[in-house]
Amino acid sequence: MLGGADVGGTWSPALASGTNIFDPENDASGIYTYTISNSCSTDSSQIDITVTQAPDAGLDSTADLCLVNGIVDLTAYLGGTPDTNGTWSPALVSGT
Repeated sequence: MLGGADVGGTWSPALASGTNIFDPENDASGIYTYTISNSCSTDSSQIDITVTQAPDAGLDSTADLCLVNGIVDLTAYLGGTPDTNGTWSPALVSGT
């Protein structure tokens, strides 16, 4: 039970902070084991951590389009690196 764990144990694998602080920007997903010992015994608990990336909708932009331009991929007009599985609001007639 990690919620009431005694202090002074060690994490395996070691956390990037060198402390008990998990940093999702520096520590990977996986199973982490907390182990603590005294003269009586050794005890350990595990925690399975999954780090999920936040969605990226890209950066706001402006597009001036003319009918003669034909169809265009609006994601090409977004700045940054937008995820390709987002949705447009209002929905586009093409559904894409």
